[in-house]
Amino acid sequence: LMNLLGKLQPVIILAAALLGLLLGTWAPPGSIRSGLIEVFLMLLLYILFLSVDLKKIRTSFANLRFTLTAAAINFVFTPILGWLLGKLFFAQSPDIRIGLLMLLVTPCTDWYLVFTGLAGGNVELGMSILPLNLLLQIVLLPFIGSEVQMDAAALLQSVVLVLAIPFAASLLTKRLFRNRPNFRTFLSAQGDNLQLLFLCLAVVVMFASEGRSLWENPALLLKLFV
Repeated sequence: LMNLLGKLQPVIILAAALLGLLLGTWAPPGSIRSGLIEVFLMLLLYILFLSVDLKKIRTSFANLRFTLTAAAINFVFTPILGWLLGKLFFAQSPDIRIGLLMLLVTPCTDWYLVFTGLAGGNVELGMSILPLNLLLQIVLLPFIGSEVQMDAAALLQSVVLVLAIPFAASLLTKRLFRNRPNFRTFLSAQGDNLQLLFLCLAVVVMFASEGRSLWENPALLLKLFV
């Protein structure tokens, strides 16, 4: 069952997006709070951080080749690609172009850890570049949002909050359950499924909170999917 869920992850996440669209259409306006996205993301990161070996992170900092490669992809290649896509599809919609760029660039603060974990990648190595990602993202944010006003300080506070609380909670949990082999066994067996669950819940809320706006702009929705 676990292997099947792993193979069907893209389908499950897409189904969660479609479910969110339907809920956003049927539910009364304002009944689905977008703030739940942060709650589910924090729960997701909490489960992820529980499975991370902090000792391995220290050695990962010395991997200069990985750091330079990741930084180049995140902050050179991806922004250029995002800018070109924005100009191609949304030349007359600067707010959509900004949203597209932020969608492609800002997940490097924490979301990439989630997908690295779900894919069975090296989460410890990924976490070693997280501080650099966060710093570069905040420094470069004014250039991304030059056409609209953006509150970089508020964004930084939100990102740090979403990261700090799950990380601190995971450290406390590890200390409390360090002598409980049953807990480690449960986490090893169900950790990936819990991450997928909270990811899907976050996706459902994302699309549900903006469901009406999306259905009212079908042409825009189609361009976004492309």
